[in-house]
Amino acid sequence: MTESVAEAVSAYSSGLLCLKLRQPEEALKHFDYSLTLSPNIPKVLYQRAFTHNLLGNVKQAISDCNDAVTLDASDPWCYIHRALIFAETNRPNDVIEDCTRAIALNPTLAIAYSERASALCDLQEYTSAISDLSKAIDLDPKDPVNFICRAVAYDELEQYDKTIEDFTEALRLNAKDATVYFSRALAYHKTGQHEKAIADYNQTLELQPQCEEAVRNRGLAMDQIDMKEKLETLAPDAKKRAGNGSARVYDLFTKVEIGTD
Repeated sequence: MTESVAEAVSAYSSGLLCLKLRQPEEALKHFDYSLTLSPNIPKVLYQRAFTHNLLGNVKQAISDCNDAVTLDASDPWCYIHRALIFAETNRPNDVIEDCTRAIALNPTLAIAYSERASALCDLQEYTSAISDLSKAIDLDPKDPVNFICRAVAYDELEQYDKTIEDFTEALRLNAKDATVYFSRALAYHKTGQHEKAIADYNQTLELQPQCEEAVRNRGLAMDQIDMKEKLETLAPDAKKRAGNGSARVYDLFTKVEIGTD
């Protein structure tokens, strides 16, 4: 290794350290210097692209990724970094294309499946997204984000039992996520499991006391329980009639739209 190459590698390492310390401006200086000394290293280019993206320099970020791909089209991370930038600029088809290329080169990268799944969700292709997220979970079962994303996709398909299962798994991995408690509460609410919904709304408010939606929806769930009890008191034989198929209780309050704004 020549002295200039060694210095370029050192500058690259310093840039990575600055990224870990959340100092993108300093990281960019180190990556610039590294590429001045040795301009043909793909990983430096796509790390500089990542840094440019953090700083809002989207055109420079894409340009660096394109250069990295030109230098080494066999490195899946060139495509993944470019896909991440495309995702932030609302280009889901480009994300899918680059992630698919990355997967073809290395089918064990969970991030490629999860990013492609996010793009598929943007295109409302939820079944395909679920397939990708399932693969990402198989590869990285300790990442709660993949369970959350799959839960959302199941929710869009109105497969609420699976939605609840995935939110529950996400909470097992991170029990301090108020948003997930609230989201699971909504799923319980939609399926008429009002007591469980209330418990999750309460947990949401413990973690995020200012969540007005949780307060409002908890009140709705309580009203629904109260109305159901009143209906059962007024029509004690309704359940019996429903059991033989001759009649059924229709709870209007299960049709109340749950506010999430």
